Amino acid sequence: GLGFRTYIKHGLAICLVEVLQSAFSVASCIYRVRWTVDARKLVSMDREHVSPAFDLSFAGPVKFKMVMRPKVMSDEKGGQSFKKARGRGKILLRCVEDVDSQSVAKPVVTFRIAVGNSHKQSLPRGPVRHDFSDKPICGLLEDIQQWDFTKAVDKSTHTFVVCLEVLSSPQ
Repeated sequence: GLGFRTYIKHGLAICLVEVLQSAFSVASCIYRVRWTVDARKLVSMDREHVSPAFDLSFAGPVKFKMVMRPKVMSDEKGGQSFKKARGRGKILLRCVEDVDSQSVAKPVVTFRIAVGNSHKQSLPRGPVRHDFSDKPICGLLEDIQQWDFTKAVDKSTHTFVVCLEVLSSPQ
């Protein structure tokens, strides 16, 4: 699931790949998924931006995506876009497979979210614990879910990074 992006630097069109990286830290028992996002999304009229799919393991692998949504500025046409929200919004975690409460292993995830770039990252917010067989999408609690993504943009690459931290929980 690679998406391409192009930006202009010193008059040259540079094409990069939208990256999704994941790693497990044995020391902290945290599984991290890092999504590099093109900063031009923050000035678009889009109502949503979605990461490539990635797997989280339960009894077997289950596909998830991260979803960026702008802060709602008005109910008027275009009032729910990243451009109107001036780059502010929230990150949600979405289970993209059908899972129900009858599943052998419930897709219960405890996660935190951080936003930054390759040079600096905010402290992670959360954690939130959610059973994705009850509802397929979940974000942080209301009082901590809004981000100003523009503050995280790396000016040299015109990108920022959304980091999902999945905390290991005893079975």
